[in-house]
Amino acid sequence: MTAGIFFSYPRDGHFKFLPAKYDKWYFVDYVNWVMKNPDKWQHYYGNYATAVLIRDKIGLIPTLSLMTVLNVAKEVEDAYREGFSMKDLEIGTIGLLAGAFHQKLACYYDTEKILVIYYFDIDKLH
Repeated sequence: MTAGIFFSYPRDGHFKFLPAKYDKWYFVDYVNWVMKNPDKWQHYYGNYATAVLIRDKIGLIPTLSLMTVLNVAKEVEDAYREGFSMKDLEIGTIGLLAGAFHQKLACYYDTEKILVIYYFDIDKLH
């Protein structure tokens, strides 16, 4: 089951980069993906949630280091499948930084777009 969630495409043994024109920000492959959320949204919240959960347990620098290594390793593995995606690294890094620094930066999606929105607590402004 885990292999189907983290690695949806078969490994073909060839390292390749996913060209930007084929690496859509809002992409859901209903044939290969087990989770039906947009790919970039998954990268954002996977990093955000993990950073929030582990930062106070292991510290800021270890969290940033560990998650960066895991993100690059995931993309290197993906390079032997669908292709190495710089956009996945970018949105994952945004999620990692937002979670690690406890920023109120949310990532939403609808049927046409993904939005990264900064929000604040109005009650704390008074």
